[in-house]
Amino acid sequence: FFLLVIGNDYRPGIEGKRADAIHLIGINPELEKVTILNFPRDTNVAIPGHGKSKINAANAYGGSELTAQTLEQLTGVSISYVLEADFAAFTALVDDLGGIDINVEKKMKDKFTGSNFSPGIVRMDGSTALTFSRDRHSFPDGDLSRSKNQGIVLIAALAEMKKSKKTISSRFESASLMAKHLKLTNL
Repeated sequence: FFLLVIGNDYRPGIEGKRADAIHLIGINPELEKVTILNFPRDTNVAIPGHGKSKINAANAYGGSELTAQTLEQLTGVSISYVLEADFAAFTALVDDLGGIDINVEKKMKDKFTGSNFSPGIVRMDGSTALTFSRDRHSFPDGDLSRSKNQGIVLIAALAEMKKSKKTISSRFESASLMAKHLKLTNL
C-alpha cells in the first residue's frame, strides 16, 4: 500500500497551503520492505481540473485530497493513506518526540532559512529540523537535495519512534502524537 506524506508551507501571515514536502512511501508488509520516493515541489505536472502547474500547487487548489489524486494520476498507484503537517505541527511533533538525530552530510549555511550546520550527527529539536528540511540554497541542485533531506528527517522521526517506543502503551503514545499533530486521511 502507499502512504503520502505532505509537509505544507502554511504559517500565519502566508496565504495558501502549498505542499513544500511531498513523499510517497510504498509499504510491503509481506516482504517487510519500505521505499520512499520524494517529489520536488517545483515538478511540473497535470493537476486534475487545473491544467499544468507545479505539483505543490495541487495542495493550495484542493488540499491533500487533490495532491493525492495528482500523484495517483502521475504514478499510476493508488494512495491509501495521507499524513499532512504544517510548519507548527512538524516542529511540535519533533519536539514531542524529544528530538531526532540527523547525519548532516555537508556544511549547510543559508540566510533564507537560517540553517548553519557542520557535517556530522546533529541532535535536532523541531525548529532545527524544520530549518534543515527547508534549506535548498546550500546545494547546487537546490530542491532535489532539500527533498532528500526531508526524507532523511522523516526516516529519523520514524527511527526515533521505534527506538523510544518499545512497549505497547508507548506505541499508542506514538500514534496519539501523530493524531495530535498531523492531518490524517484514512489512517
